[in-house]
Amino acid sequence: MLGNLFTELARDSWTFVPNRKVVRTFDANGNVLSMTYYDNNTAIFVRNFTYDTSGNCIETECVNP
Repeated sequence: MLGNLFTELARDSWTFVPNRKVVRTFDANGNVLSMTYYDNNTAIFVRNFTYDTSGNCIETECVNP
């Protein structure tokens, strides 16, 4: 996990810090497929989401970009 640089609280409040943003990608059903966290336009980490056939989010994974 990213060397403990970012706690869960930091991820949840990521966009409260100037020059940070989160970019989301969606599937055809409007489900969030990924959230890329940026600091000064540099991708820091990505959260990927996996859905079952009913459209329920069944897995979330945090990876290095």
